[in-house]
Amino acid sequence: MWKKALLAASLLLPLTCAPAEAAKVGPLIKVVEPEPMRIPSTIHLLAKTPMYKDVDTAAAPADGLLAPQHDVIVLGGQYDWARGRSWWKIQTWLGERWISPEPWNVDVPPPTKLTLLDLTPLYAARDASLPPSAELTPQEVQVVDAEKQWFYSNDPNEKKWIKIRTTWLGDQWLQLPVGQIGNIKPLDTYAYYGGEPVYSRLPANRYQMNPEDSDLRLENETVHLIGEYVTVYDHFYLTETKAGRGWVANRGAEAIRRTENVAIQSDTPLIPDLTRPNVYTVLQPQTVQSFERLADEETYHVRTPQGEGWIRTAYAEPTDAKPISLTVKLGSERGLNRFPFALFPLDRTLPAGETIRTTAYYWKGDPWEPYWYQVEPADGSGKAWLQLDPRVDRIDLPGEAPAAYAAFQQTQAYTIAAGPDATLRTQGKTVGYLKDGVPYFALEEAAPLFNFELGEADGLGRVEVRHPSGYSFVLQPGQTQAETRWNGHVEETVPLLEKPTIRDGQLILQGDDLGLLLGTSIDWFESRQYLYLFTDQYRIDTGSGTFHTDGNRAHATMLLLYRSVQPYEPNPALAPKLVVRQGSGEASTSNARTVDSGWLPPSWKLALHTASAPQMNASADSLSATVTLGARILWKRDLSAK
Repeated sequence: MWKKALLAASLLLPLTCAPAEAAKVGPLIKVVEPEPMRIPSTIHLLAKTPMYKDVDTAAAPADGLLAPQHDVIVLGGQYDWARGRSWWKIQTWLGERWISPEPWNVDVPPPTKLTLLDLTPLYAARDASLPPSAELTPQEVQVVDAEKQWFYSNDPNEKKWIKIRTTWLGDQWLQLPVGQIGNIKPLDTYAYYGGEPVYSRLPANRYQMNPEDSDLRLENETVHLIGEYVTVYDHFYLTETKAGRGWVANRGAEAIRRTENVAIQSDTPLIPDLTRPNVYTVLQPQTVQSFERLADEETYHVRTPQGEGWIRTAYAEPTDAKPISLTVKLGSERGLNRFPFALFPLDRTLPAGETIRTTAYYWKGDPWEPYWYQVEPADGSGKAWLQLDPRVDRIDLPGEAPAAYAAFQQTQAYTIAAGPDATLRTQGKTVGYLKDGVPYFALEEAAPLFNFELGEADGLGRVEVRHPSGYSFVLQPGQTQAETRWNGHVEETVPLLEKPTIRDGQLILQGDDLGLLLGTSIDWFESRQYLYLFTDQYRIDTGSGTFHTDGNRAHATMLLLYRSVQPYEPNPALAPKLVVRQGSGEASTSNARTVDSGWLPPSWKLALHTASAPQMNASADSLSATVTLGARILWKRDLSAK
């Protein structure tokens, strides 16, 4: 069971749908294999350096200490190693290990080649005051040496000395900004850009690239990449555009130029500009011909009778949508989409209170993706998709007319620490104590956490604990029962496990009795060092408001939408329950049937509660219905006979 101590003592948590991996914690370290210029294949350590078996154990004692040494074999590194402390994966006599030295404690061999971008003077020694031996035009040169830590600088414009080999002067020195110690390697590929500045001159680094200084922008365009300029710090790309050659900072989306036939199986948006997917026309099922596609997804550039544009098969009207017939009363205004994806909103909304009927639902299967429902609005505007919100929408099942609806809203939770002195504390104060491992709570401290207030009941030494909803309960120290009330009227007398007691002037309730009366659950974690004290909050609505009879018994139903996510696991006895009775007659028996709700996100569960009570008067046309959470009353109404 996933448990983690929460930093905040009080939380209001709405229902969320997230994959289990989202709960994992730990460093997210990405290393890449050695590559020319960016990640060296060997490094020199200039200081003693701790090594670790794994990144996750770096907070533990080091696995060993490496002495300063040359030619440490690199298996992987991080691209920002020259800017600050980073992680290296290396090969040692103990096998693979991790180190994290500061950049000033590392040196690396210089690149074997570099590309000069400008006219560059040469010197016989590392002294810029000497007259230059010669000047080199832009070209590729062979490197034989460099000053120590040639890569390290806080300013990419700071110049470093590099020794190169010439055919007519022998070895010579030159100075280059550290951000321009790199080389150009050829490329022959195509890339799509949605809005990329192009520069005629290569800047020292991308942080000096001001889009306002660019010569043009690639807008919704595929261009030919013919070169890649690589430095320790970055990559830049040489492109062939309609206006000539220029440099861009990003690789773009790789595009493959080839002709393909693409079969469209269902209505599909034709998008002229991928940066504006909400502007489109709809292609009906047909076969079209593409002349290029994006490499990492099924996105095709096509020409059709409706015009030129892009189609993405993943955005087509789903052919695997499943039928579902639901009647839904919207609890809030809802936007409509032409396709079941957020990128395709329509300029129409449905108002709160409108009743709609769904015909199908669709889910991509990704835990982060929402469920979509297809509808045909009454205005005759055609099919559309929307998302439902079970918290506020009222969903009717075919053939069912429940008297009430209960929908989970959020969990109100407090993290309570069990101290070594057996005290229970939250929000900086003591709220109870442990006795033989059983929690006891001071009612004056615990009840206000859940919006209850204490007062005198009737001047007879009894205490009434009231909630703004109209629910209250009355108890007295030394008595093993409590009295529940609704809007001031006595409802039931409920037995308690233990007598309430007075301790240090406070009224004390055993934890299960507190849960019975407040509707709270307790969930221990961290080897019982902490507990969650929490309650699930529900919205209760009147549905049909009716009951039906079967012989001499009356029956009513409640549709319950509840959460199915951790970390809080409520006491099963504290699930919402429908209770019906006639007058002061016998309370109903109740059973719950789980409803197949594959059309809901997996974080929601659906159950149909049926309450059945004997009728004292078979001709009676009214019945009281109550929804409870333990003994706590959440809702009460009178029902009428069908």
